[in-house]
Amino acid sequence: GTSGGMISPSRVITPPEFPAMKKGMASTVFIGITFASTSDRDGVAVAKFDVKSDRGTTSIEVRPTLGELLNDDATKNMSQPDFDAAVSGLQGIQRISSTLTLKANIDDKMLSSTILQHLNMKQIGKSTGKSSFVGILPASGQEVYVVVKYDSVTGYGDVTVCSHDALAANSIMNLLKQALANLI
Repeated sequence: GTSGGMISPSRVITPPEFPAMKKGMASTVFIGITFASTSDRDGVAVAKFDVKSDRGTTSIEVRPTLGELLNDDATKNMSQPDFDAAVSGLQGIQRISSTLTLKANIDDKMLSSTILQHLNMKQIGKSTGKSSFVGILPASGQEVYVVVKYDSVTGYGDVTVCSHDALAANSIMNLLKQALANLI
């Protein structure tokens, strides 16, 4: 349900308990979380739980970003001309732009890979110095468009995020800046 503006899990699938491990051993576990509802706001879906071991209890909080909750599946057949037409129709508060300064010699592949590691979007177009991405907001189903233009020689460029939901676009821009900060 929802508590104080936060969305709690409605279902959690946990791994079975496993015995204490010997020194130097490691284990990887997966936890499935279904939240009670969706939102187009960043940071409102939260799952809190405790991990217990022979050394005590560790509290864990899982708070996926809006970028992680975007749906990249609903845009399977979007072409670059369709993307460009949609972006050109979004102006004013529906469009946020920011300049970009990265290390010189970062190639398009590394830039795209970094974006896709942080935002669940589909890359639509690739051309030297320009990349296009689209994702679907989880609650409203509205599309979010991202255009990155970048000169790998100078390290200068710009990022544009467009959406009918200005608050979501602003959140996505902030997430992009955080993701690209690793390339500065």
